[in-house]
Amino acid sequence: MTSFGGVFALEPGREIAARTSRELADAMSRVPGDKVELASGRGYAVAFLDLGMLPGHGRIADASGACSFLAGDLLLRPRAAAKRDDDLRLLHDAWLREDESLLATARGSFAVAQIEPTAGRLRLAVDVIGARSLYVAFSDGLVYFATALRILEALSDLPRRVDVRGLLELSAFNYPLSTRTQYEGVELLDGCESVRVDRGEGVRRLKYMRWGDLRPSKLGQDELPGVLYDCFQEAVRWRLEDESSVVSFFSGGLDSRCVTASLLAEGVRVHTINVAPERSLDLILGRTAAERLGTRHYEYSSGRPDGVNSRVVAGYRAWLSGIGAAEFDRPPTAVWTGNGGSVAVGHVYLDDPMVTLMRQGRRPEAVRAYLRKNRIELTPRAFRPGMRSTVKSCCFDGVLEQVQRLDCHDEGRRLHLFLMLNDQRRHLTDHYEDIDLRRLELINPFFDARFLRLVMAEPVRPFLAHRFYNSWLKTFPFALDSMPWQAYADHVPCPLPMPSGLRTQWEGGYYAEDAVKAALNEVLQRSRLALASEHFPRTVLRAPALRMAWWLTRAGMGDYSYLLNIATAWTEYASRAGSGATKTKLEALSAHA
Repeated sequence: MTSFGGVFALEPGREIAARTSRELADAMSRVPGDKVELASGRGYAVAFLDLGMLPGHGRIADASGACSFLAGDLLLRPRAAAKRDDDLRLLHDAWLREDESLLATARGSFAVAQIEPTAGRLRLAVDVIGARSLYVAFSDGLVYFATALRILEALSDLPRRVDVRGLLELSAFNYPLSTRTQYEGVELLDGCESVRVDRGEGVRRLKYMRWGDLRPSKLGQDELPGVLYDCFQEAVRWRLEDESSVVSFFSGGLDSRCVTASLLAEGVRVHTINVAPERSLDLILGRTAAERLGTRHYEYSSGRPDGVNSRVVAGYRAWLSGIGAAEFDRPPTAVWTGNGGSVAVGHVYLDDPMVTLMRQGRRPEAVRAYLRKNRIELTPRAFRPGMRSTVKSCCFDGVLEQVQRLDCHDEGRRLHLFLMLNDQRRHLTDHYEDIDLRRLELINPFFDARFLRLVMAEPVRPFLAHRFYNSWLKTFPFALDSMPWQAYADHVPCPLPMPSGLRTQWEGGYYAEDAVKAALNEVLQRSRLALASEHFPRTVLRAPALRMAWWLTRAGMGDYSYLLNIATAWTEYASRAGSGATKTKLEALSAHA
């Protein structure tokens, strides 16, 4: 299954409105001709879409009327030994037996729901970091749930009021923190979370695994790389079906080449796709590594600076229309990626001073150091004076609140756990939000639950700045450490000679001038419509300052895209929420500030 959404009545005997069922079905896909199915009964309705991008249907229904729905893959067992639907059947039956233990053994990225009509019960759950999104809302005696926020936006009976804190965080981090969304009362399930709803008994939110229960393995630093390599190789092996050829996104960095090397070690042929622009270090180093590894390599250098997920999908489609169509009888619809490696193993965004501050009990100072190092702030220039104190403190307050709340065995690792449960869990949100349009599943072995538990159980300091990663690289086959790679500027450098005269992804001029101009024109067009919209939130945002930013950007006298994107995002969500509710909420917050 690709996506699902549903509604469940908390009150016995309550019927689901026919309009709600229609709206659920209509929201599943925006592509004409897609086959959307509906499962419904007294007190529930679930619409679901299976685009066949993963093997199996992702739905189980039994004679009692109980039904389960799966987006992604549970990975209770290796794919060579058991199929995706077989794992769903195991979980389906375990839940019916009141056995809550099975989720703790799942290794995949997934969102799953079960409805048991005779018992009046709904269950929801996601993977250990919540990489596969599942949203939930409780309103007027109903529970709404969906794998994409746009599905819930389409339901006319679900009230939508903008969550100002969620939108402030979206403007600063590119995602709301914790379980917040852009709407009040609509939440994203947390990592390791399961929700159980029983009619007449209420709602229970459970954690089937707790990060704070992990303890160091006591492996020596010379043993840990080999243990983690074996686990990573197993994570790749568990995700392999019976394919003889697979497709993997590839770059000049470490994460994708580790995935590709592990695939090659399993004896499959690998087609690699690099989406870096011309004259970039990423493109040339990726090409060099692909030649050494012997992959069937393809380069797509026409990408724009408007989101990595959009670029990789464009690259995949370009590859599919050429090499892919010629070499695969059935177009592959799932592609391997190195998503998660730079944070999970490389520990980017963190440094030694932050860890020292955390271990000294100086959490506020550590959070400020994290925000400062990563240049995360929300400028008050776009907001009206009454909002400015709230704007200035929102980043610090949001991160500190998470760091204080998270359960972690190692004080120094709290910020890393914050990143895994925020930055990384939201990394693919927009991809799955639009998966009906993108038509592509992603296979992410770095998000393997067992692998993450092994990493997270260890003390954090040896992993900082890619220190552990560089030694870990030596455990991989094909002499990966003998091929130059692109390293982060403040991390352990690659010790090998680098080609000269090439751009890195962290400096200006990385993308071609026409690609940058096209992306900027799109920002100007969208923000122009936002500034002219009746839904523009004038009680919060400063229209004159934003119009000036628009004109200065258009005239080439500066790039104020960061301000224009705030105007666009706030206006679009205000429009989706409905002007009346939005205006009331924003005015109340402005008056309070």
